[in-house]
This record gives sequence, structure tokens and C-alpha cells, in this order.
Amino acid sequence: MEQQSHYEFRDSRASDVDSLVDLFNRVFGEGVGARDAAQWRWRYLENPYGLESRVAVCRTSGHVIGHVGGYPVRLWQRSRDGVDGTVARGAQTVDHMVDPSARSGLKRRGVFARLMRSWVDEYCGADRNWIGWGFPSLANFRIGERLCDYSFMREVDVLAHTDVTALAQQCASAGCSTMIQLDAPADVDALWTRWRRNVALGVVRDHAFLHWRYALDPGKHYAFVCVRDVATSALAALAVVRSGGLADDVATVMEWMVAPVDKSSHAQTSRALMAACVTWAGQDKLAGFVTSTSTIAEDMRVFADLGFREHETGIRFVANSWAAHISVDDVRDTFYLALGDIDFL
Repeated sequence: MEQQSHYEFRDSRASDVDSLVDLFNRVFGEGVGARDAAQWRWRYLENPYGLESRVAVCRTSGHVIGHVGGYPVRLWQRSRDGVDGTVARGAQTVDHMVDPSARSGLKRRGVFARLMRSWVDEYCGADRNWIGWGFPSLANFRIGERLCDYSFMREVDVLAHTDVTALAQQCASAGCSTMIQLDAPADVDALWTRWRRNVALGVVRDHAFLHWRYALDPGKHYAFVCVRDVATSALAALAVVRSGGLADDVATVMEWMVAPVDKSSHAQTSRALMAACVTWAGQDKLAGFVTSTSTIAEDMRVFADLGFREHETGIRFVANSWAAHISVDDVRDTFYLALGDIDFL
């Protein structure tokens, strides 16, 4: 195996895409499915918030033999008054891999260890990404814990319902107008501005993010389910759904934002949104729904009334904070985590 001095650590380039796709498919292809160049470009080169991808390159052969990536997003931190807030940067760390010929396990001087440290040094800090998070296997978490001070936050549980027929009978859309479309509605930012008051810390879910995350993904197909107020046509609620994900025969609810202008209609609007989701799921004859447990109290009550129950997934949520005013405990206790924040869904 080549000596450590024979490796260069640098930002990835557009010209690296084919090599990185080949490396990914050799390392992960049998476990998570093959990836193509279009998917890689979407995830990294087309991200509206920038490119955060580091590679290890063999100096003698020029081959890319390792990669640590992250997809950056904007973060929202609510102010103490509950109205305003601060927008900063964060990133989900993804696609960590090293060619088997260059692996050194957990050694601090190994290629992967140095590559991971170079990613953190380049992209994380008080003036860069405030928070980094991911959903690693146990073995990969131990590497991140040792090398980059990542901490376990919590298990990702879901709310699940396995009887679509019963859901259809319980939900009604009276007083609301519903629509299913393939892209984020143009006025979703107004909904986000109202809904973000529920979020102490989390990803900014505005049009730019939703359009990139779902509408532009070349490898998966998502639907935007919209509820509008009949009188004003204002967007009152939005869900993003997909077939499969955590199980082949369910609808996975990636996003769930309910914030009608008239707050007293929250429960009715939520049921109207679920009714529209049930209609969409019927097209694929899906047997049930899963959604995140990291939702606001009003929605939790609605889901409970509809018969949703908590289930474990075995997915680990881990994170680190480089912002002095946000502790790891703050992330553990307050970070809003939708299923759409999990990259492989």
C-alpha cells in the first residue's frame, strides 16, 4: 500500500464525478444500490448552498481513492421571543468511503481519518457550518465519535399507520382546497415563515431547499401535497410524500408543515392534508403511512387521534456543534428532524 505522503487531500471537482461514482458503486453498490453521475451532480454540484466535498487522491496514479462529503443547508435558530430568528449554515455528512486498498481502520493517521479531519477543518466552525449531522452505521459512528467528536443524539423513531382505508374514513377536506403537484408551490415561503415559529432549531424549509431536495432529485420521485384556504387561496399546509422509503408498501411523509393563517383551523387543515395524502397513496395501492415523530405538539395530537403509533427504525441520529452558543445537548433536545433530513430517503 502506498505511503501517506503519496496522497493529496483537496476539494472535489466536476471532473472527479465519474471516478467518485465508480468508487461509490464499488464500496456501497451491493448494500444501498448503484448511483449514477446525474445523482452525484445533483447532490453536490447542483446544491444551491454550495459544494462541500473532499477527496483523497493518489499522487502517483491520480486515482481518487477516498471521499467525505456533506450537503450544506441553511439552518434556522429561533430567537427567544419566538418570532424572529437567525439563519446560519449546517451540513449533513454523507458518502464517506475509502478504496479497500487504502483502508487503515480507526488509525488516526490513516487515509480516512486524515480525509475526515480535512473535511471538518475546511467546512465546519463558527463562521462556516454551525452543526454537522448524519445517520451512520454503528461502525461508522464509532469512527466519527473518535475522530471528530460526533455524539449520539437519539434513535430515529417514526409514527406509523397501517390502515389506509380507516384513515380515509377519518379525514375530511371540508373548507379546504387540495392539490397534488411535482414541485414546491411558488408561495411556500409564506407558509414556511408562519410555520418556522414552531421550530427552535432546524433546516430552513423554503422554496429553494424544497425545490432542490425533492423536485430536482433525479433518482427518486416525490409529490407535493398542498392544502389551500378556500376563501383566500393562501397555502395553509404542505406535505412531501414518496412511495416506499422505509418499507416498500408504505407512503413515507418526508415533510409535514401545517400553518393556516387562521390558527383555530389547524386540526381541520391537518386532516384535510392527510385526506389528500391518502388519495395520492391510493394511486399506488400503498398499505400505510410513516412520518417523523419530531413534529409539533398540535400535529402529534392529530396523528394520535388518527391512530398513528410510534415504531423504531434502528436509524441513529448523530451530530456535533461548532457554534459556541449551541451545545450538543441543544441539538439533541431541540433539533427538528423530518424524514426529509435523512439523505437516503
